[in-house]
Amino acid sequence: MNVSITQPQPAAKISVKLVIGIFFTLLGVLLTLDNLDLADADRFLPYWPVVLIAIGILKLRDRRSRTFAVLAIVVGALFLTDLFRFSIFDYWPIALIFAGLALVARASSACARKRSARATTPAAGSSLSWAAVSSI
Repeated sequence: MNVSITQPQPAAKISVKLVIGIFFTLLGVLLTLDNLDLADADRFLPYWPVVLIAIGILKLRDRRSRTFAVLAIVVGALFLTDLFRFSIFDYWPIALIFAGLALVARASSACARKRSARATTPAAGSSLSWAAVSSI
């Protein structure tokens, strides 16, 4: 008699990174379909603040991020109303600038870590061996 006991798998957590990844994927698909005249992106783009609200709701679970969560929900709700005539898509090049700066900062810090690692460890062949010194 074979009896196997399986433990239930934990439910997958929905993270902020997952929500942002899905958002950008759907945005890319929507804009591609709009360029091919298969969909009208202007019907859907005004609802981008829903992503801010979703991120805020996810962050409410973390006690350390509750201020950010409430701020994200309020800002998202305000952008959904007609109080603010703001479209993130008017300023999307700024996102490219920030992404580029983040990549440059990450690359420069990686180079600095490599340089400091090389400075602390002697290069191959640079250390004197005792046999070479004693043969003199």
